[in-house]
Amino acid sequence: TEVVLAVSGLGARSDRGTTALAGVDLVVHAGEILGIAGVGGNGQSELAECLLGLRTPTAGEIRIAGRDVSREGPGRTRAAGVSYVPEDRRREGLVLAFSVADNLILGKQARAPYARAGVQDHGAIRREGARLAQEFDVRPPDPRAIAGNLSGGNQQKVVLGRELSEEPRLIIVSQPSRGLDIAATEYVHDRLLEQRARGAAVLLISSELDEVRALSDRIAVMYEGRIVATLSAAEATEERLGLLMAGHRPEGA
Repeated sequence: TEVVLAVSGLGARSDRGTTALAGVDLVVHAGEILGIAGVGGNGQSELAECLLGLRTPTAGEIRIAGRDVSREGPGRTRAAGVSYVPEDRRREGLVLAFSVADNLILGKQARAPYARAGVQDHGAIRREGARLAQEFDVRPPDPRAIAGNLSGGNQQKVVLGRELSEEPRLIIVSQPSRGLDIAATEYVHDRLLEQRARGAAVLLISSELDEVRALSDRIAVMYEGRIVATLSAAEATEERLGLLMAGHRPEGA
């Protein structure tokens, strides 16, 4: 199927100036979930930031649907059809003091129908907020509710509603079930599988092996800023993944 995301030789530095990514290569196809497994702190966050245009790579290339976005900012990356569900929904995914409706249109608030001639249309924002709150089962389904007062599961639904509502081409999702109960986790997983069935490419970053194995078509293991192996779902036993995540390289690597 179509290659949506192609990364080759990607390098990047951490905020402390140390090497965070060293020659990362990966490909994600349309209608596929590629899981990134690994112990936290092995370059997963920096990889997501590079793909989103939030961190400038030091080497390599990032292509989305054939277009080189390696040096483009987050605005143009988003315009290429990329959505992001961050690992920390409270700090990175939401403005907690804003309403559910305002959070559901973040990033789109300056364009029609939510604004005209630079003036926000609060009625249009509330209507879209009510529609998405209903579609994504946000409880209470009140677009005027304050996001910071919602449970963790409902906050994650607000983030999903915003990021999935425009049928993105590529979805980057990091630690999607962190801090969620079983019901909310199942809801999030079902939504990601729906996106795969729709034909979206999904890059799933998670430190939860059960989550990665349950959702992924292929699994790439990160260790010390590198992809040390990429396995099919059938090959990715818990034992094999555990060894790779601990730094045991496959034979011949």
